[in-house]
Amino acid sequence: MHKLSFNYIKYTDEFNKKFNIYIDGKRMKSETLMVEPGLHEIKVEQYHILNSVYFLFGAFLMAISFFGYATESAYLLK
Repeated sequence: MHKLSFNYIKYTDEFNKKFNIYIDGKRMKSETLMVEPGLHEIKVEQYHILNSVYFLFGAFLMAISFFGYATESAYLLK
């Protein structure tokens, strides 16, 4: 799991603007911020499992190998 953090710069021309922040095409939840008009810098932090499809496939293969070793060990203990 990796922590991604970056600064998001947004300009607003109205008070109490609700910022819409998009990351990887997905809209993040946003609260109404008490801000003044102008340029604002927002720090965004998220936790990601990079290449999650490959991570899940690797976890599946590890689970199969674990049960294989457990079965083999139980058989050898007989």
